Amino acid sequence: MTIFSNKNILLSKQKQCSHYLIGQNLLSDVFLYTKMFNLTFDKILLLVDKTVYSLYGDKILAGLKKSKKGIVISSVPSGEESKNLEHIPESVKPFFKERFSRNSILVSVGGGVLSDLGGFLSSILLRGLRSIYIPTTLLSQIDASIGGKTGVNFNLSPKIMYKNMFGTFYQPNLVVTDINFLRTLPSKEIINGLGEMVKYSIGWGKPTLKELILIKNLRVANPDKVLPIISKCQKIKIEIIKKDPMDTMQIREKLNLGHTLGHALEGVKSSNISHGEAVSIGIIFAAKLSTRIGMLDKTILDLIVNSIKSLDLPVKIPDVSIPELIQIMESDKKNGNFVLIRDVGKLQTGIRIKKEVIKKVLTEEMI
Repeated sequence: MTIFSNKNILLSKQKQCSHYLIGQNLLSDVFLYTKMFNLTFDKILLLVDKTVYSLYGDKILAGLKKSKKGIVISSVPSGEESKNLEHIPESVKPFFKERFSRNSILVSVGGGVLSDLGGFLSSILLRGLRSIYIPTTLLSQIDASIGGKTGVNFNLSPKIMYKNMFGTFYQPNLVVTDINFLRTLPSKEIINGLGEMVKYSIGWGKPTLKELILIKNLRVANPDKVLPIISKCQKIKIEIIKKDPMDTMQIREKLNLGHTLGHALEGVKSSNISHGEAVSIGIIFAAKLSTRIGMLDKTILDLIVNSIKSLDLPVKIPDVSIPELIQIMESDKKNGNFVLIRDVGKLQTGIRIKKEVIKKVLTEEMI
């Protein structure tokens, strides 16, 4: 088992310490890890994805029951709708039917939706509870569970959703990454996670394409080879968060590579696209914008496009309204700024692109 510890993150004048554990067969010893890091609590509020609970409920409860504390369970449906603002009351009702206090701990088990939702609830319930994330998908293990950004979505209309527009910075106390969860991931969830892994590969030069192809074949891969690749992605993000925990220094902003268009694609509900797929298209778009303004060499653009294609990730936008995409990008919390690419491992943040250039690249090169 490998242990990473992300210490002394300054957050709103308080020091919160997040610890990251990664390995195999960790689920049964979650309570042991809370003792290891001196996490005390009087009750466990378990927020869990319904699909995950149907597969792993007995193992999850067995590990938590070792604490000999009461457990209150709220299971939520899989998918982005569960982290929509209007569904928040339903997700917390089971907790309010039981007595809990600021000494209770919220344990979130599931994919990126559960990390975002659980983190948000931890930050606002009784003005702040301690929290544990147990990420179960590739995407959540390498990205969503790390860094303390929480968020829920807002439906502007039946057609348009604004992603993560309500949120907080709130570091989890402990993140337990058990790669055994990945063995039961459907293929679409592996592809979903690969979209975020490509971001690390292009932005930081690792993982390598060979390693990404191994992850693509995750279900038949040797876990001993998978573990260091997941760890590598976690380390990249942890080091960035240490330097820029509140996203104020244009260091953490690099993690938004592919997300300006990516979030807009997710926001157009008719796109029916996963986060990782949206990010992969967003990375292609950022690369083409970079080439269009003379920042990125065409040979590197071709390398990026071919690498993403080789992972079975999409490179073209689905059949959606271009004006709606542009509207969402302009209203996004990134204020329409793009992270662009100078070379593999070299990103440029805070770039504003003229609307006519955005529209031209979208219509001429992305459809």
